[in-house]
Amino acid sequence: MCVTLSCSDKEDPAPDPANFACLLLKEQVTFPTPGESLTRDFHFDQNYLSHVSEVYQGQRPLTTSIMYDYNTVGDVASTTLLDAQARPLEAHEFLYGLDGLVRQVNVYNKKQNPGSGSLQLYNTKELTFNNKQQLVSLKNWLVTTSPRLLLNDFTFTYDAKGNLTQVQEYRVTRYSETNPEDFNDIVLKVSFTHDNKVNPYNENLYVMFLPNTGIFIPGLSTNNILSTTSVSTLEGTKKGPGSNYDPSVYNYTRTNTYEYNDQGRPAKVTSSVGTVRTFTYKCEQQ
Repeated sequence: MCVTLSCSDKEDPAPDPANFACLLLKEQVTFPTPGESLTRDFHFDQNYLSHVSEVYQGQRPLTTSIMYDYNTVGDVASTTLLDAQARPLEAHEFLYGLDGLVRQVNVYNKKQNPGSGSLQLYNTKELTFNNKQQLVSLKNWLVTTSPRLLLNDFTFTYDAKGNLTQVQEYRVTRYSETNPEDFNDIVLKVSFTHDNKVNPYNENLYVMFLPNTGIFIPGLSTNNILSTTSVSTLEGTKKGPGSNYDPSVYNYTRTNTYEYNDQGRPAKVTSSVGTVRTFTYKCEQQ
């Protein structure tokens, strides 16, 4: 007996991912090292992300929280990383242009004075966008030296679908705060391919405000990264990588394999290096 609104032997068509909005609630990461994992839970207060709790399991277990603060128009004004005793470890301050886009990020930490109870300005990031509101340039400056030292200089290139095709990065690999002329550097050219599914990092832009998670660049693309190829070059360097340079660190190809949920979002991602990520969502039909 059929008790549904419509009786048919035909299977229901697959849901259109574009008709859903999926809120990212949890991300779990299992690393290749046995026993090493990270669980990240996103906590909301009404329509705003209030904080993110992170639990790392490994040789040195660590529990931290990232608190979100907002300005009067509802944009993220700052994030603060707290330890298990709610003591501040690092803070990011976000400054916006008249177009509503983040133009500068000030990073405060305790690197200059680890025993201090207060945070001090350590580095500043300057962001540039194109007329499609895509990030095309990011410069990261160490401001504790005189003159300030350029630590990273990124340029981003996109395809017609809004996916990153290449990131070129000038990177300082070693530096001395007491002597800004004492450093080593390298230039990286990283290319990407993507699937055609919704990228949860891009759909949930609040993850882009998390400190030091390694998901900033993946979050810039509309779709999910299938492969990453990195090639290093000395062209554009000032000092070179130094005698301890290990080419394998900067020259590689890595791939991701995806399993998707019914709404077309990644449920599980397995990297060729052995890292596995799983995602938990709250999806609503639009």
